Amino acid sequence: MSEIYLEYLKNTNMLNVSNFKPEFKVYTPQKSFEEISEKYSIYFNDFEWKKDSVLKNTDSDSIKVSILNGEILPKEKRFNPEDTENIEYGSFNIINIDENFIKIYNDIFSMLPLFYYQDQDIFIISSKMKPIIERLKSLNKQLTEDEVGKYLSASSGYMIGDYTFFKGIKYLRQGRKITIDLKTDDIIFSKYYTYNYSKKYKKENISEDKFNEIFDIFDKSQEKLIQNYSEDAGLMISGGLDSRYILAQMERVGVSPKLINMGHKNSAEVIFAKEAVEISGNSKNLDVVELTEKDVVENAEDYYKITEGFERSQIYHTIVNYKKWLLQNNVKYLYNGYFGDCVLGGTLYSRLDFDPKSLFEQVFYLTDLADEIKTREDCIRRILKNLGASREKALKQKYDGFKEVNLRNIVEKEIDIIMDEINYETYMDVYLHFQFLTRAHRHVLYCTLTSRAFTEFIHPFFAYRMFETALQIDDKIKTQHELYKKYLIDRFPKYAKITKSGWGFNCYHDDKVCRAGEYFQAFKNKVIERINNGFKKSLIKKDTYYDPIYWYYSSEEFRNFLDNDLKNGFIDRHVKNIEKYYNIKYE
Repeated sequence: MSEIYLEYLKNTNMLNVSNFKPEFKVYTPQKSFEEISEKYSIYFNDFEWKKDSVLKNTDSDSIKVSILNGEILPKEKRFNPEDTENIEYGSFNIINIDENFIKIYNDIFSMLPLFYYQDQDIFIISSKMKPIIERLKSLNKQLTEDEVGKYLSASSGYMIGDYTFFKGIKYLRQGRKITIDLKTDDIIFSKYYTYNYSKKYKKENISEDKFNEIFDIFDKSQEKLIQNYSEDAGLMISGGLDSRYILAQMERVGVSPKLINMGHKNSAEVIFAKEAVEISGNSKNLDVVELTEKDVVENAEDYYKITEGFERSQIYHTIVNYKKWLLQNNVKYLYNGYFGDCVLGGTLYSRLDFDPKSLFEQVFYLTDLADEIKTREDCIRRILKNLGASREKALKQKYDGFKEVNLRNIVEKEIDIIMDEINYETYMDVYLHFQFLTRAHRHVLYCTLTSRAFTEFIHPFFAYRMFETALQIDDKIKTQHELYKKYLIDRFPKYAKITKSGWGFNCYHDDKVCRAGEYFQAFKNKVIERINNGFKKSLIKKDTYYDPIYWYYSSEEFRNFLDNDLKNGFIDRHVKNIEKYYNIKYE
């Protein structure tokens, strides 16, 4: 994986300051770039040393060095990533240096993590936390543990905001610019991007022309990405509609990708993926990797954010040997489409509560979160539920350090930050902002970014204009899946050159039928979970579109680990990882 480490000395008279070179792990042959001056040192490793990874002495505003980790379109926008209005796609960390300043940027989604530390003597920013910790140890600087980070890891499995396991080390939030003044030593953090959230496409005035306008924006965003990154392209194909859409777009522009599918044997996930691939004429390019429950359980730790920001000791991903598959198939750009349904299809709007009253209201009246979240308290309560507030008492009883954690105050702080930066008018939009850029984003992308050790990771549904357009679509359109349905009916079959019934899954019923089908699928999986948990083994395989890892993370089996076995089994390994990597000890 590409790595960045930058160290800036605010106090050059510090005692025991010595040259420090981080030990980046080498997975594939790569070259490194380093620049060391009196005030700063930079180290950058790229897995495949692209021609434009590091540019020296550019003519753009007299920039001396420009380092690009990731991808940006148009490529020249690396010199001015603040011009988001003219950026098509961005998944990057950028460092631009001239005679007077060092300017550091991440993309508006923070797709590639950056962690930072600063005090009166030194400022460090790195794509991994481990080099920061090692450097601070060499300087005899003390780090204070942050119980909030540990609590979030144990309660929900993902971090929010800028929390890590140390108070001194922070996760860089989305769309940030860090300006280091080389003359004054001032270090200024600013947000260079604000989302355009106003609802341009409203249900009461939506027309066929407006629908087509939306589709055209989406299509052009995807097409531009595929055309720019078509060389040696790979696609994680699932049974879902998003990856099939990307496959259809590739078919449309004449790209024949290498395909990989992961799922349970004979599950709908595998069957529908195979059917879509067969229709597209790409069967010879498909590798199917069967997953067992044992694989899922043994590898859940990869998805349970405890090692966020760290290298694995041996291999990134033991369920699927990505390295072997990517290298054997010469896959340079790996596409994934999970987030499409969140952006377009309203996944984050639905409640999926299973009591009889909620089921009736959500299916018959198509009620959803758009009607439920109207006030600040509604927003706080729903986020607390997502963060596992129901387990708060049990966790605080088992771990003394958690007793001082106030989850409500933490959530209120995050909401205030969102409101201050974006000035949203409704708390539904605040909730969705939180969901998009913390929960779903960091949970999903962290898993998939493991492949970046060997390939560049492309997420089409994070194209800038596409995402902004989705934010401008009325919630009532998305929650009822009208937009996504109409989009599929109108465009997908045309691109794949097939009939409307050829996608293996009938998504063309009316809203109530679609919603009832979703709830039946979810309810059936709940029943299967309870049966499997009752026998303490997976007797019945779930027939679902969900990623098996996500299934395990959402299952009662996993929750029982959290609620009842915090000192045994999985959690015991989890705690050992914390103690090993962070040099801390649970009491």
